[in-house]
Amino acid sequence: MTELISSVSVSDWITVLAALTFLVLFLALIERFSRRFSGDNFYLRKIVHIITGLLIFAISVKIDNNLPLLIIAAFFIFFNWWAVKRHQLQSIHLNNRSWGTVYYAASIFLLALLLWNSYKMIFLAAILIMILPDALAGLAGRWFAHRHFTILSEKKSILGAIVMFVSSFLILYCFFSHSSGSGAAFSLTAALFTALPVTFAELLSHRGSDNLSVPLLSALLIYGFLQGEDAAFGLIAGILFSLMVSIVSYKIRFLDAGGAAGAFLLGLIIFGFGGWLFTIPILVFYITSSLLSATGKKRKKKYEASFEKTGLRDAMQVVANGGIPGLLVLIWYFFSLPVLYNLYLAALAVATADTWATEIGLLAGRRPRLITSLERVGHGRSGAVSQAGFTAAIAGSAVIALSGRFCNPEITNGLVMTAVVIVSGFLGNIIDSFLGASFQAQFRCSECGRLTEKRIHCKRRSDHESGYLFMNNDFVNILSIFSGCVIFIIFNIIFL
Repeated sequence: MTELISSVSVSDWITVLAALTFLVLFLALIERFSRRFSGDNFYLRKIVHIITGLLIFAISVKIDNNLPLLIIAAFFIFFNWWAVKRHQLQSIHLNNRSWGTVYYAASIFLLALLLWNSYKMIFLAAILIMILPDALAGLAGRWFAHRHFTILSEKKSILGAIVMFVSSFLILYCFFSHSSGSGAAFSLTAALFTALPVTFAELLSHRGSDNLSVPLLSALLIYGFLQGEDAAFGLIAGILFSLMVSIVSYKIRFLDAGGAAGAFLLGLIIFGFGGWLFTIPILVFYITSSLLSATGKKRKKKYEASFEKTGLRDAMQVVANGGIPGLLVLIWYFFSLPVLYNLYLAALAVATADTWATEIGLLAGRRPRLITSLERVGHGRSGAVSQAGFTAAIAGSAVIALSGRFCNPEITNGLVMTAVVIVSGFLGNIIDSFLGASFQAQFRCSECGRLTEKRIHCKRRSDHESGYLFMNNDFVNILSIFSGCVIFIIFNIIFL
């Protein structure tokens, strides 16, 4: 540790400490001003956002070693977390439901850790996009926008999105023009196809999450475009294909607006960085699951009162089912480990098995049984299982495993690996049912007496019956997919 600290030059320490002193005094002044002149702190928060970011940008240009920046960023991650929880620094913390300042510090830490030594220019570009476009979009929405819409409980405006896109595009164009050496056409194209997803990421922000998603996605896309013409072409094709799928899905009412935006971001990662090898299995999952959801709608409608979410899939459902597969694609992109592809299939197999079991199980004639007690319960009950549902889960898992085998026929130990994926998907679905029955939040409607996953039922707040309040259906899906991946890893160690 002593050697690590001594590796930092004295001038770097002096620069960072001077900047830190200024930042602390600046925050103290803002807080004092806020308490003296009570009112809307929106503009104060934007001022702090911009000034802090520009200060970080300036010292990052000045210093050579990233260690002082990592230490300060780590400190502010925990300090801002404490301030939010304790309702401190109200001038910059809107309420205890927004974690924007924590994400802000976390972005700086992660980007400095991952990019500083080899890709410092990407680090600087990503930080600059986090600083200016987001703040300008918020100001434009506040000053000039008259019509707003809501995504993930956050109020957005078309004008704000346009400002976000244009300002991000200009920053990115300047960066690519300076760094790529490929001419104006490439710079324009790369800036366009980076700014568009970044704007979608800002639209999907929740509780300040854009301070994390925007700079990380910016850095990822910039890196991708700088890997050569073939990589850039594949990335552009993936973005366009993902955009097309999202628009069509929204038009035919498979997804709501937030779900379409989330699917676009997830799709560009899987399609753009994974190629057809990863694209075909997730398309099989998405298309078959959507068609099954649309099958027997009239018959399923009477069960909708029990489910937390029905009908159009939203952004959180997209993340819950596709977040882990998308993360596995990125890990594979950087490390190219063959086992990651099979792990990706196992994650999709769990999601497919769960969706198929739910949709087909609802159409079964006999009442299902609760997995924990085996008592007969009504259709739509969390944790309910049936023979038809088990059969559907195995079939769905098998379809994903076979689609992966089709895309990658030369896979090592192909038959055994296919079997392991199928079993992992099915067991992950069993875990999903167990979590739903034991830990997922259940509510009792005070008006009609129905047991439901919904907090609001019959236009009234439902009474908490069982389970943990934070454990909703999306969280259960994430845990079950993660569990399926762990099961696959265990089987892979034992049998392969």
